[in-house]
Amino acid sequence: MKIVDGVRYYGRSYALRKEDENNCINEIWETGGWGQYQCSRKRGHGPDGLYCKQHDPDRIKIKQEAEDKEYERRRKVKEDANTRRLLEREFCEPFTDNELSAGIRERKEL
Repeated sequence: MKIVDGVRYYGRSYALRKEDENNCINEIWETGGWGQYQCSRKRGHGPDGLYCKQHDPDRIKIKQEAEDKEYERRRKVKEDANTRRLLEREFCEPFTDNELSAGIRERKEL
């Protein structure tokens, strides 16, 4: 996006298009990454109503925070499982497989 005299222009430097004031001001990359263009969705969200629902900065922030929270929850579950495995391995290391199997059979009989 390029701003000239307070007007936004989108596209490649040799083919700039003036901003469509009905559409979201976010820039979208063209397929293949060869340039950018203005989002074609209608405005009405975000600061001053300049964004579409998908590109609303507040909505993006809320979504990112929720994704970060879910990632942390999953990471914690995985970390707890790894800690448990390490503790089990540390506890069981002094015993042979036969001793462990015998202990399991004794517990089942109780």
